[in-house]
Amino acid sequence: SLPGSTNVQAAREALNTKVDAGGSGGATGDVRGYEHIQSSASLLWTIIHNKSSFRATTTIYDSNWEVILPESIKIIDNNTVLVSFLSPIAGRAMVLVF
Repeated sequence: SLPGSTNVQAAREALNTKVDAGGSGGATGDVRGYEHIQSSASLLWTIIHNKSSFRATTTIYDSNWEVILPESIKIIDNNTVLVSFLSPIAGRAMVLVF
């Protein structure tokens, strides 16, 4: 852990570095984020992040900021993630794109 860093973004800024994406496929190594707010409860969340990358990781939070595990998370295309639940839920998703 980094002193004074309270989250991933703070740690990244403290390091002032980039993630090495490695491999091929045009990855720049930059990590970009997108926050999706789902104010109405739904079985399916369509998250359009518009970051032009298939390299995306998504974390889902309920309205109390607790991490919840959806039924599935599927990358539809390089700008869209589809999250499905067993019952309707509202909350937010944090998408990190590499």
